Amino acid sequence: MTKQGELVGEVSLMPKEVSQVALLRPLVGASVLSSVGSLPLHLVPLIVVTLIADSRASVGQAGWVASAILFGQLSTALTLPALGIYKVGRKLAISASGLLIAGLVISNGTEYLVTLTGWFLVGQCCGVLSYLGTMAASRYSRPVYAFSLRLAIVLIFAGSVSGMLQLSGMLTSYRDLLTLIIITLVPMLAWGIVLHQHVDSREGHTYRKVRHIEIGSIAGLLTTYLFFVGQTGYLAYALQQAVGRGMTFESTALCLALMKISAGVWILCSARSGCEDTGSTNFWNLTLILIGAIVALSYSRDVVVFFLALLAIEMALNKLSARLQAAVVAARPESTGQWLTGVMLLGAACGPPLNGFMISIGLGGGFVLISVLSALGPLLWQLWNASSANMVESIREEVASASAK
Repeated sequence: MTKQGELVGEVSLMPKEVSQVALLRPLVGASVLSSVGSLPLHLVPLIVVTLIADSRASVGQAGWVASAILFGQLSTALTLPALGIYKVGRKLAISASGLLIAGLVISNGTEYLVTLTGWFLVGQCCGVLSYLGTMAASRYSRPVYAFSLRLAIVLIFAGSVSGMLQLSGMLTSYRDLLTLIIITLVPMLAWGIVLHQHVDSREGHTYRKVRHIEIGSIAGLLTTYLFFVGQTGYLAYALQQAVGRGMTFESTALCLALMKISAGVWILCSARSGCEDTGSTNFWNLTLILIGAIVALSYSRDVVVFFLALLAIEMALNKLSARLQAAVVAARPESTGQWLTGVMLLGAACGPPLNGFMISIGLGGGFVLISVLSALGPLLWQLWNASSANMVESIREEVASASAK
């Protein structure tokens, strides 16, 4: 028998029935709010196309929308943990939601600088909502399930909204596009706020302190950063290749929307069926599938093969991402969860520019290698972390034996 609060393995968790029933409702609410926070970046290609089609911005100007959103998200995702704010309550979530809608309204301004200011405000609010979702998942008693559920909701929502905007034919009027986005977001925000409340299934428990915690935390976060640099940059490269091989932007965007929905449904079904509990530490299969799909995509000349490879990347990448985030948080729950959102956003911001630079100097193929190496990162980190944990445990047992003597 263990005493209440005593460590079992790495982390002491709440009873299973409490974590699954009492905590699932706020987890779903946080995931819904997080999906709203992730949506603008998923919609950037459509926003840029509509700005240009409606003569609201030139080709060069429209690209700054993505930068404004990313800088806004980074500003809050990094500032919140730096200020020691680890709990996003309902009041802060309501404030962020209201300001997000206000930012969308401001982004309809006639002056382009006003438009960018609006999107920067939207990005800041999205950073808060994404941070909320990450912290809720990192503090859940089953982190792999929590991160999988969060990512599945994000992908299904992003794919559904992208497809709806494509089918609605509103990509020629920027005002109509914003109106439809607002109409879509309001009920999702309301639903998420009603369900959301801060509950920590690990609250009140003591976490194991080890000497190399800082090194371990930095290694996990660095692996996450490099993973997102390589994979997000490669997806931008893949879209460019699709258009270059004769597919129209409209058909490409619609296919990507269907892929996001398919990947989200697959991850959600895996999480609900319990597969994420039994196979959550297995990085090998997903790593091999992802690398094989990256190589197939880079050499494919057939459109069908191209999109089958892209579908495999979408599914393997997102599932591996969920497992990596959960593993990094579970390995160092004391210090990594609050920085995870900022690190992922920073990687997503650095990947496409690096890929674009390499393409411009004729080294586009080199980024394929970077993407493959970054796909290996989670597996290598997992092996290192397991080895490090075993070493620490061995030392602890030796010290305990020596003390007993």
